[in-house]
Amino acid sequence: MADKAEKTERRERVAFELERRRRLAVPALAGGVLYIMGAVTTTSALSGAPSVGLLQGIAPAIHGEKAAPTSPKVGVLQFISNHAGALLAGALMTAVSVVALVLVLAFLHGATRYRRAQMFPATRALVVYGGLAYAIATLVHWLFYIVESKKFIESSDHSASAAEHALTGAGVQIVGAVAVFGGLFLAAGMVILMINALRVGLIVRWLSILGMFVGLLIFIPIGGEQLQVIPALWLVFTGILFFGKWPGGDPPAWKAGEAVPWPAGGRRGQKAQQEDRGSRRKGPALPAPAPQAAADPQAAATVQASAPRKRRKRR
Repeated sequence: MADKAEKTERRERVAFELERRRRLAVPALAGGVLYIMGAVTTTSALSGAPSVGLLQGIAPAIHGEKAAPTSPKVGVLQFISNHAGALLAGALMTAVSVVALVLVLAFLHGATRYRRAQMFPATRALVVYGGLAYAIATLVHWLFYIVESKKFIESSDHSASAAEHALTGAGVQIVGAVAVFGGLFLAAGMVILMINALRVGLIVRWLSILGMFVGLLIFIPIGGEQLQVIPALWLVFTGILFFGKWPGGDPPAWKAGEAVPWPAGGRRGQKAQQEDRGSRRKGPALPAPAPQAAADPQAAATVQASAPRKRRKRR
């Protein structure tokens, strides 16, 4: 009875996961497209932003002034105010794509947890709360920049202290800290989840490694829009997997409803499985023929004794 109940539970779980996968496939694909669009939009909008370097900072001292009447950061704030629409659109697309990522990871966590109960308990909290905090903080961070820059441009005080307050005010710092910690928690949760999802056989090895790299790229956005393609690709590939269109079919763990680890030998394991299938088609190997019974010892002795006699007669 226990085995029958367990099999019924697995069948229900597999059916539930199949339905959920199909529902999340579209958000995953859309999230991948939105992520790359958000990265391209933000990078393009910031490509012409003025920079405030060392020379701009010491220019007042070179001219014998204690402080410049107008802060060199005015150009940065003016640029943000003029490109507010593009920057806000890029931040919004990035935030929506991260929310889609959180939905995909939350479902993948449930499927992995069902097959591997000993997974780190706080993984779901790291992924969900860290991801949502990062998405919201990223959007609010740019909103603070846009609002503060417009206030600064419309005011008459364009001093260095006023510009510094607009760019590094208390609200900007708090939201920035939330984004940093949210990205850190999301990255840690993704690494743990990718390792465990690979162990139970829900995703292939290269997709797991790519997912770990995605978490690091979200936390440390390096490489510009070139490397920002990687999170978008991971979401697209996961959407294809959820659609059931993965090349070669779904990983066996999805249909089995339990952990089906990948062979440790990779290609070698697949080759061994093919050989096993071929041997099954050929049928069981026939037993080796039994050795013939040994001859009568007395007859053997007679043959050995007669052999030299025949040789002597020939001589």
